[in-house]
Amino acid sequence: MTDRACITGIGVATPTSIGRGVPALLVHEPSGEEPRPREGVPVPEPALIVATRSTAEDALHPRALRKVSEHTRFVTVAASQCLEDAGIEDEGLRQDTGLALGTSFGCSSYHLEYHEALRRRGVTGASALLFTQSVFNAATGHVGQLFGLRGSNITFVGGEAVGLEAIARAAKRVELGSDRVILAGGAEQYSDLVHASLDQSGLLRDGAPFAEGAVLLAVELESTANARGSAPIARILGTGHARGERALEAAVSQVVERAGVSVDSIEHKLLCEAIDAGAGHASRFDELVGAPTIEDTSGSGFAMSSAWAVARGVAAGRTLVAAATARGAFSAILVDRVDAD
Repeated sequence: MTDRACITGIGVATPTSIGRGVPALLVHEPSGEEPRPREGVPVPEPALIVATRSTAEDALHPRALRKVSEHTRFVTVAASQCLEDAGIEDEGLRQDTGLALGTSFGCSSYHLEYHEALRRRGVTGASALLFTQSVFNAATGHVGQLFGLRGSNITFVGGEAVGLEAIARAAKRVELGSDRVILAGGAEQYSDLVHASLDQSGLLRDGAPFAEGAVLLAVELESTANARGSAPIARILGTGHARGERALEAAVSQVVERAGVSVDSIEHKLLCEAIDAGAGHASRFDELVGAPTIEDTSGSGFAMSSAWAVARGVAAGRTLVAAATARGAFSAILVDRVDAD
């Protein structure tokens, strides 16, 4: 039997819920309120974002979350939940555990506010705190140091599919032996400046809430999981990525070929498309895969949404997840929940 990459833990942190494992994926509903726009920033409506902040301090000691951005807080709490769910407590195993995080905007709010302060007040307006949290790998650096994760520490920046792609890259890295375990997924933090810019550029799907949060999955080889007595939640059967006019078809074809399964064996599908990537993708996906479609409830969460979609697929059974980018590319992954065998 092929020693496949598998998923042994799930961690979720959103403004409305914090949780670990598959149950955390089944209680989430998009919830929010209209944001308070700052002067001169035309934030579009509806803009469903955070209604009530989850008390992250209930999940972690406040010291672990002090002086960091909301983006880093989301990732830190999700990582804590994921490590607990996967049973990664041994210091030696954590030394061989890495991070692969996808994000479209990272701490853009800190980055933009830092440069806005420089523009208005010169060097006296520069905040050392804002600067350290304005870089895209601030969250992974913080989490690696906090939990003693000494494996690969990678931040991928890209379109909506980048959360899914981080999981696919993690699967490949553990199959190549680069890391024993990788926490992989996506995270976003709401920013009114980013929201307004996306809306003015026509890149938001009409009516979709702008979501924020973090979803991380623990990815390792099935043999590694079995050796340490951890039961896999799901197997990653295959991944695919393609560009061009028929990118969706090519990505799905790659997944099916690499997984060695028939399209008819797929039980569910989910298309993650928060941005306005083009018309007709949903109908083409239906033509390619006849399985029932899982409704995407994550809103326009970009990298977080595509990682959330993979986790939702794990909860459902054998699920094909595809995610689009603004440049006509598609990434896809097939996951198969083990207890659904």
